[in-house]
Amino acid sequence: MKAQLDHLVVDVHDRLDEGERRWKRLGFHVTPRGRHSLGSANNLVIFDTDYLELLGWEGGPPARADLADFPIGLNGLVFRDWENASTYALMLKNGVPVQEPRSFHRPVELEDGSIAGDARFTTTRLVSRTGFDGRTYFCQHETPDLVWRDAWRAHPNGVTGVARVVIAAADPAKPMAMLNAMFGTVQDGRLPLAKAVVEAVPHAALGALLPEAGGRGDYLALVGFHVASLAATEALFTANGIPFTKAAGKLAVAPAETMNVALEFTA
Repeated sequence: MKAQLDHLVVDVHDRLDEGERRWKRLGFHVTPRGRHSLGSANNLVIFDTDYLELLGWEGGPPARADLADFPIGLNGLVFRDWENASTYALMLKNGVPVQEPRSFHRPVELEDGSIAGDARFTTTRLVSRTGFDGRTYFCQHETPDLVWRDAWRAHPNGVTGVARVVIAAADPAKPMAMLNAMFGTVQDGRLPLAKAVVEAVPHAALGALLPEAGGRGDYLALVGFHVASLAATEALFTANGIPFTKAAGKLAVAPAETMNVALEFTA
């Protein structure tokens, strides 16, 4: 099966407003708030072929236990799906613990407050915490034109898409074995995607950027982004007062600035 990144999920719990504010300060264009038929709410950061989702709930008790069950931070790795029934059957055949496909929708609000229509999705989810301490699933878009709007793809920080996703793991072979069971294309401990890569590294390898890593299980720890100009991204961070480090042709931003996700930016 073709492995293509659809989106990444940052679980922000009931701090959606804070998440939206922080990611705008990082130079991302953040979409207006969406509200799912499942009871959750989100804001999106749309790129050329993938996106990042800030997901949570608005006030009161959490509408979804599968979100409240995780700490704030990156916990959703989502792959593109084209035919959910076939995907479900293939995962079962490959011995991957998977749940039956589920459909839902949300109205798509534009900046002027109007509604462009209902975005509709069907997701096929692995059993929670399969392979690592997070959520992995497939997403089939019934209305992709309502998600990938051209006006939402341009970001002041110059980001064009996801470059890599890093899982911090006690045994990196474990999450990669799960991904290989799904796709059969893991090579040298990495899952190549169309424009990105998923890899797992020992906790110690991220220790300098994630000093708390040793106290957590296997989890999605870092997202790398492609940018059009590293100098322009650096200038925006400086102007917005974003602390960052610079080394080996990369800019790095610590989890304290991002709702508990380590970020890196490369040209």
